[in-house]
Amino acid sequence: MGVFRPITRLGEDRDYILELLLASATAALSYDECVGVSYQQVHEDPDVAIAEIVDRFHRVAEQCDAVLIVGSDYTDVATPSELSMNARIAVNLGAPVVLAVKAADRTPTEVAHVVEVCLAELNHQHAHAAAVVANRCDPAQLDAVAQALKPLGPPAYVLPEEPLLVAPSVAELQVAVDGTMIAGDPELLSREAMGVMVAGMTAEHCLERLTEGVAVVTPGDRSDVVLAVVSAHAAEGFPSLSCIILNGGLDLHPAIASLVEGLGLRLPIVATKYGTFETASRVA
Repeated sequence: MGVFRPITRLGEDRDYILELLLASATAALSYDECVGVSYQQVHEDPDVAIAEIVDRFHRVAEQCDAVLIVGSDYTDVATPSELSMNARIAVNLGAPVVLAVKAADRTPTEVAHVVEVCLAELNHQHAHAAAVVANRCDPAQLDAVAQALKPLGPPAYVLPEEPLLVAPSVAELQVAVDGTMIAGDPELLSREAMGVMVAGMTAEHCLERLTEGVAVVTPGDRSDVVLAVVSAHAAEGFPSLSCIILNGGLDLHPAIASLVEGLGLRLPIVATKYGTFETASRVA
């Protein structure tokens, strides 16, 4: 099983989608072998770019039993030029299209309209739509979205929103606040933060509002809150936190810092110079 990305941004950061899929591919192909052309090449001469894509694809296909072709990313179907290019590529590669559309923050009618526009463009380019996938649907609207897509033709599949898949990691929050890790296990920086709680209330009210995987933002001099949330993290019956972010450029009191260290928790604690509003805005 191989993976091929016809269009990507060459010369910039590596394509994380391609890298993610290559980690699960069984074909022994390098990243560079699985890339077609850059966006710049497409803009300069689409016909030449498609010819290059076809050539590079066949080199991959010769070494694989099957190849997953990952189309380029686009967000605006009102200007379907990129969708049109994806359709042309699919036709030239002789590949059916699985159309994936975002359903988040859209009504069932809006999802159906987006799909209808996309299917019309695929049909115009003579591409075959094998299926439609509506992704990140509101769980309460799964049936409604499925019913809205049913009359459009291709088999339709509806997937619910999964918060874990879109949650930022603790490392990403640390970068967002220009933070420094002052305690905890660096390996847990890869854990997802399932929410953010600004702990501006008293300790007992903070405890009432803790949820699984939440990142707690509190000033570094709020010793009562820090002690309460680290104790809750260690205690049975309370949620497990993703991290604590100490804002305001305020260090923990030495006695509190010693106590936290003595607990031996792996919970990441990050310090930032920003105030509460700026910190909350950056991690929102």
